[in-house]
Amino acid sequence: MKYLKDELYDACDIEDEDSMERWSEAFACYEKEFSQVRHRFPKRFLAEVDQGYGICDRAVRRIVIEEKKPNHFDLTLQLGKPEYNTIVLQNISALQINQVINQIWIHHEFLPIENGRISLEVAFWGGGRLYVEFKSLCFFRDKPHE
Repeated sequence: MKYLKDELYDACDIEDEDSMERWSEAFACYEKEFSQVRHRFPKRFLAEVDQGYGICDRAVRRIVIEEKKPNHFDLTLQLGKPEYNTIVLQNISALQINQVINQIWIHHEFLPIENGRISLEVAFWGGGRLYVEFKSLCFFRDKPHE
């Protein structure tokens, strides 16, 4: 993470103004950089991200990596409760996954990188991590599968 670092998140305490201020400052810096790529995301996805916790506090139910054509892969993330959503990251070029299935998504950063690509890094409860570089994103609201 470039802005929303683990040690900053771990130090956050709603009753400690200093820690909350440091988090707010880091988040403002992140938001400024995110604004450079914000226009590349679907409006429905942005509405979900902008509503408080948005895509945070959800478990990753399933991950699928699909080769669409030679050397062209998509990554599908199916998220669970309280809403069921699917995020498809298209034309991925880098991927690192560590302990994310059934883990809770706590915070993330979408950042611009070289060659018109976007990176996504997600921190999960229990120390899980997801890092992916991609070209575009699709977002779907799913029906519950219970």
